[in-house]
Amino acid sequence: MESEDEMTTLLKDQPELIKAYEQYQVFNHDERLRALDEAHQRFLHDLATDIEEAHEKGREEGREKMIETLLRFLTRNFGNVPPTVRDKLLSIHDLEVLGQLTETAWDCQSLAEFEAALRK
Repeated sequence: MESEDEMTTLLKDQPELIKAYEQYQVFNHDERLRALDEAHQRFLHDLATDIEEAHEKGREEGREKMIETLLRFLTRNFGNVPPTVRDKLLSIHDLEVLGQLTETAWDCQSLAEFEAALRK
């Protein structure tokens, strides 16, 4: 690592960098500031983790609600839904696929037609 004098000489024509380097030196030697920065970094990491977990939880709840609604729609329009259809729907995690199946269910004339589309 370069000495402070060498750094100042290297940065002599760049006052913004000299100021930043001086602030870095203060920060680097201040244990309290470093501890605060570490706490701040942990906070940001935990916040990002919490947001991702909340996003995933909301996505899963939305998926479950889509399947529940689709099953209710199929039951209402075509009667009892076989366990094989229910299980197949529960195995789908792609929301786009579930959305397409919802449109398919809307257009189907029978449960057999829906089951054929589900097998594709």
